[in-house]
Amino acid sequence: MAAGLLALLLVGPAAGQPAAEQSAAAPDSTLALIDSLRVRGQFRKALTVLQRLAPDSTRDVSILWRRALMWSDLGRAQRVVASSDSTIARHRRALALARRACELDSTHAWAHLVTALAAGRLTLHTKRGTRIRYSRLVKTHTDRALALDSALAPAYHLRGRWHREVADINIIKKTLAKAIYGGLPPASFEQSVDDFKQAIALESKPYNHLELAKTYLEVGRDSSARAHLQRALATSGSPFEDEHRREARALLDELR
Repeated sequence: MAAGLLALLLVGPAAGQPAAEQSAAAPDSTLALIDSLRVRGQFRKALTVLQRLAPDSTRDVSILWRRALMWSDLGRAQRVVASSDSTIARHRRALALARRACELDSTHAWAHLVTALAAGRLTLHTKRGTRIRYSRLVKTHTDRALALDSALAPAYHLRGRWHREVADINIIKKTLAKAIYGGLPPASFEQSVDDFKQAIALESKPYNHLELAKTYLEVGRDSSARAHLQRALATSGSPFEDEHRREARALLDELR
């Protein structure tokens, strides 16, 4: 598979605060606090609050998907400084929790979104056949999340990345993947652009502008890419903001 697919959803969406929802274990104000901690990058603190709220939260979807998201973010944040085995374990735990949330409530958009995110991050650490299976999960669950909530900006972001990375795989590798593993759904740069534009219309966040710029670079639209890289530097709202800005600056330097 192309190197880009290996990096599918490495960072993933970051803000995208969910709408208020009912929880038997936590009032809306507490859920809002947890979401705020996450945006500030305080994943461990958010997870601790969740655990104190409901040590056994197997029947509360609003807590399950948040626990999944925090575990996935912890795996993402530690990938450089911790062992690969520990990172994989966190992402697998995240995926298991997210899937449990989907089983508990198959109509919950955020449960599907976090399932897609956790699966995407696992593509970094798995062999080709498993990687393709996880990539299919990304597409399936982002589509489902958007069918349930068409205003869910992070789902457009994830699907935009999926389309770009899969569209970038060359025809020989796609043919081999189809013959051996059953292949992947169709993908296009055009759909990637459309999805990122929709994500930006809903949430003008740095990671959305950065990823749209990267898609524009893939199709030779350097001027459009430059404009969105500059907007990535001018916006805020991500626990991985410093990394997004470093990447945006590096790409701008390459365009000069």
